[in-house]
Amino acid sequence: MRDYKNVTVPKKYRVNTTRLERTSVKQSTRRVVRTQVPRAGSGLLKIVMFIMVMGTGYLGWHTYQWTERTGFFQISGIDVRGVSRVGEEDIKAIAGVFTGQHIFRADIQGAARRARSHPWVKNVKIERRLPNRISMLIEERVPVVIVEAGGGRFLADADGMIIERLQKNAPGAWPLPVMTMRGGSLRAGEEIRSEEFAEAFTLVQELRKRGGWRLEDVVIRADSASSLTIVYAGHEIRIGAGRYDEKLHRLSEVMTDIKRRGIQFAYVDLRPERQAAVMIEKQRVQGTGSGGRGKRP
Repeated sequence: MRDYKNVTVPKKYRVNTTRLERTSVKQSTRRVVRTQVPRAGSGLLKIVMFIMVMGTGYLGWHTYQWTERTGFFQISGIDVRGVSRVGEEDIKAIAGVFTGQHIFRADIQGAARRARSHPWVKNVKIERRLPNRISMLIEERVPVVIVEAGGGRFLADADGMIIERLQKNAPGAWPLPVMTMRGGSLRAGEEIRSEEFAEAFTLVQELRKRGGWRLEDVVIRADSASSLTIVYAGHEIRIGAGRYDEKLHRLSEVMTDIKRRGIQFAYVDLRPERQAAVMIEKQRVQGTGSGGRGKRP
């Protein structure tokens, strides 16, 4: 092992520590010069700022008083768009509260809540239009199915919201498929959240997408999701829940074969996987009953 105690470092590699220490001390002892604002100038600046704030407040207050006296921001009208089914009296009840109010004190959120409580209103957007008008854009619900329950018929949208009870003397006013359900009477503004409604609505969408069906002649019995049944042209098609695309494709093949053979049938059961059961009747059932329903075999 070598001894490095007596090794001499060449002069060119030596560092002048004394010079470094002097430089460091000289840098650390430099004085920092700070500029200070004279106290008299600082006080004057505060006085000027105070006068400006007071003047702005005074001017704002008098401007507010002027607008109150002249009625410059008093609401003079309401512009309503997107309405076709909501009645005029209902619109007046929702929008009439704004008339004569100061535009900045109008209860926009309260009016929006009242509008959304109407069965036909899905959403509403209310905005202030300066200086003195209110704008209301209403999105109405779109009926997609007629729900029959509790002895009445009701319009319902895709969310399962009951919109309106149908009058008995206007059965053809809405050319929509009918969905029959168990349960008590429904009322406008009530939402259906059952599994059978969700499945039946998905089936309606599939029928609409495929085409070839007169949807106003379609009745879907939705007593339960597993027993979902289409009644169409006096026949029953027991379809159950799920796999609607595959089941309807299979139904098309079965109906083609039945028509070719000239077979009279009572119902087709598509619930078994990858096959269809056809109930053949010896004598065709007479009559279809109310609402286009056929007799059960």
